[in-house]
Amino acid sequence: MKTLLLFFCWCLSLVQPGAAALVSTRFGGQKVNPGAATTTACSKLETLKAKFLAQQNSTKEDFAAETKNYATKICEGTGCEQNDAERERFRAEWSLVQKYYTEELARLESLLERVEDTIAEPPFRRCPEFEEYLAKKSQLAHGKDLMDNQTAPES
Repeated sequence: MKTLLLFFCWCLSLVQPGAAALVSTRFGGQKVNPGAATTTACSKLETLKAKFLAQQNSTKEDFAAETKNYATKICEGTGCEQNDAERERFRAEWSLVQKYYTEELARLESLLERVEDTIAEPPFRRCPEFEEYLAKKSQLAHGKDLMDNQTAPES
């Protein structure tokens, strides 16, 4: 029950910062060993990240399939939809598919960014699940900075 309450408070804090404290005091402000709560939250955070990445990949794959599906429906010429009315209907559908794709991709990128920000903050950055990941991310960022700041050799 305590772990569930802490996880609920953590999830609530992602949605609305400061709300977790209100929930915690309403449930009697029960004290829990921070190590256990952090461990549980770390595993849940890792699961959330994997879930959002999977959804992002699935969205991209679905859009690629829809792009192929609509390729001959919205074009003009040989091998394309011959009926002008149907072609216009397909073009309207295609614009809705594109709009949904960009909105969904932006939503997932925002969620992933929030998860990444949470991972970088204490106490989550000390989780065993994220230590190696954060070290690699830091090393890549440092290497990118070195490459970006490197001057080109003069001929």
